[in-house]
Amino acid sequence: MLLRLLLPMMLFLGLRIDAKSGDEEIYYKIESRYSAFLENDRRAMPFVRNNIATAKTNGNTRALLWAYEDAVFFTPEKKIKLRYADSILAVAKSTAKPDLIADAWLGRGIIYAFNFKNYRAALDDYIQAYQYSTLQKDAYLFHHIEYQIGVIKSYLGYDTEALVHFENALRYFQEKRSADIGSVSYFNHTRAYLNCLHQVIMIYRRQNKWKEAAALCETGSSAIGRQQGFGQEQAYMDKERGIIDHLQGGDNRAIFWLRKALPELRRLQDAANFSVACYYMGHSYRALGNQKTAILYFTKIDSVFSATGYLSPEIRSAYAMLINEARKNNNTQGVNFYTAQLMSADSSIIKNFAILPKKTFTDYDAATLRMENLRLLTRMDKEEWMGDAAIMIGTTFGIGLVVIVMVRKRVGQGRVWSVCRTGKGNSERLNEEGHNKSGKKEQRPNVAHILAKLRDFERSKEFLKEDVNVTELARELGTNRSYLSSIINKHKHMSFPQYINSLRIVYITKRLTEDRIYRSYSVDALAKCCGIASRKTFAKHFRRINGIAPYEFINKIKKEQDKT
Repeated sequence: MLLRLLLPMMLFLGLRIDAKSGDEEIYYKIESRYSAFLENDRRAMPFVRNNIATAKTNGNTRALLWAYEDAVFFTPEKKIKLRYADSILAVAKSTAKPDLIADAWLGRGIIYAFNFKNYRAALDDYIQAYQYSTLQKDAYLFHHIEYQIGVIKSYLGYDTEALVHFENALRYFQEKRSADIGSVSYFNHTRAYLNCLHQVIMIYRRQNKWKEAAALCETGSSAIGRQQGFGQEQAYMDKERGIIDHLQGGDNRAIFWLRKALPELRRLQDAANFSVACYYMGHSYRALGNQKTAILYFTKIDSVFSATGYLSPEIRSAYAMLINEARKNNNTQGVNFYTAQLMSADSSIIKNFAILPKKTFTDYDAATLRMENLRLLTRMDKEEWMGDAAIMIGTTFGIGLVVIVMVRKRVGQGRVWSVCRTGKGNSERLNEEGHNKSGKKEQRPNVAHILAKLRDFERSKEFLKEDVNVTELARELGTNRSYLSSIINKHKHMSFPQYINSLRIVYITKRLTEDRIYRSYSVDALAKCCGIASRKTFAKHFRRINGIAPYEFINKIKKEQDKT
């Protein structure tokens, strides 16, 4: 589920839909046949391949990316996952959109780290993702990349540095999930929040802060509650509870929690966490005097290593247990076998974990220091509009702007990221000083003034007009389309079309929730009520924001009201 956590919210932001009208219904119809399958369930793949073929035939880039992402999610074979991730990267590069390219690098890096335990390759992809993320303004994507770099640092033993990344990402996702209750964004932000929490718990546990780690396990489980779809994250919380109980001498409780976690970790083919859970399960049984069962769990670690070639330094001593057991039983063949396995494991550990820190983090950490120096500017920017709640929420995403400024400073100093900056439509963009390419100074309204006018635009429901476009709105606000788009990107954290369609869907969702008459309307009528000309376009955006189709949303409300 880790891949599902990171990909869906980012993959298609701002992507042009170039399919013919009517195509979207085909993709949704095919997707509905496999959406109930779980991760790594190959039964979904015939339908997914059908979607891929349909998207290619119709030349629908958005649908093709979507279908490839589903293929990564449902394919159980890691080599095929990587092949589909390569396809996502190729398609993303063809769009020349930094957010899509950053996301594609990130997704492939996750496969290298999560499925192959190849941290060198993962790190290279994360650095590529980070470089492209500095060219776009999606704070969600940026914090996911920060999270993944934290994961690599943690694996390498740099827990103190990794903790800074995880805590930054944790704060961001906690704020977002609190603001997005009841939406599909809430689901994704909650999942990201729980994965960050898991990483913080592991660091606290390694630092012997068992009380703090246990409290965060409770926090994570409480956040999940009875919600569906968080099986992996609950397994992580249970695993950590079990380990902490073992470390504190509560081996029976440890076995209870670890036994709860293991089936889900096995189903997910999560080699790293499954092996760690087996390691502490073995030690718990050993502490209780049940050596035979302990050895069974240690041999599971060897089975995972034989199948995946992965072993973390934390659980290396399992082989010492297996060698000693074989020696005690005068099993020379066993001693020789496990000794050879240990040597192979040590080679794997050196390969995966002995990455030069200089190569790993010099560029990223230099950029991070600059970011910290520039945070003051963001705070000042935030305080300027503190009186308005909408702006206050927007400025919490100031990190995106900070990164953009930081990159431009680096360019000025001759320190340019070696990254391909492709794409069209830049001729109208202004630099930070407000000059166009000719160098002529251009007079622009104050940012706060434009944001205030956007609030008036929202309150007056002008977005419900079908013919709203960025050029006309910019003219009404007394600016140009490039500057208006820049402000919306920086402060609303979405493109202009996303901004308008989000306002429309939020409006109609509220109407459906509060006004019974709207629930009797057809989908076409609902689309017209919020200014969207096409029923299919309306259904697409409604599903993107609310996570379900309009008719499903209406039926859900009706059922809840019937219960009441």
